[in-house]
Amino acid sequence: MKNLNLYPILLLVIFSAPALFAQDYITKITHQSCECLSEISETEDSDRFNLELGLCIINASTPYKKELKRDHNIDLDNINVDGTRLGELIGIKMAGVCPEEILRMTNTSDDEDYEEMSNYVSGTVTKIEKEQFVVLSLKDDSGKTLKLYWLYYVDSELDLESNYSNLIDKKVEVYYYESDLFDARINEYKSFNIIEELNLIE
Repeated sequence: MKNLNLYPILLLVIFSAPALFAQDYITKITHQSCECLSEISETEDSDRFNLELGLCIINASTPYKKELKRDHNIDLDNINVDGTRLGELIGIKMAGVCPEEILRMTNTSDDEDYEEMSNYVSGTVTKIEKEQFVVLSLKDDSGKTLKLYWLYYVDSELDLESNYSNLIDKKVEVYYYESDLFDARINEYKSFNIIEELNLIE
């Protein structure tokens, strides 16, 4: 049997060691961040949740600040600048290790963001304008009339495309958000109420 030349294998092991160690400490940071994330309450608001997630990642990364600086040029002493890059690096790894927790975080944030940006109104449709866009005039219980613009897809139990003309004198509930759009008639931006969801009130 011929003697095996172990020199190339030895060189491969030696030069691979830093890369293996790098992968090892990133894995440790990722798992520790996932464990920390699992302890964050779902009831926290999105800003608080994101802050706690960031702290989880920073705390898990602190023991490896030299390695992060060496391998990824991320300076934990300058976290205000490099924090986003650290979040991206570890966040991608976390998505593969604890996707359930990432999904839980996303759902919590999305629900709260939706509540913050959406408005609710109920009332009777008094007028429907059909020019370039469909515009509903809605009188609420206080007697105030609100114009609501149908610009995008509207979530509804009704077949709105075929039946929206029949909404006159019907009582409806509407979720909408405000958006500033450029109005060429007055040559400036104007706030419009954009319909997101519309349903009849029985």
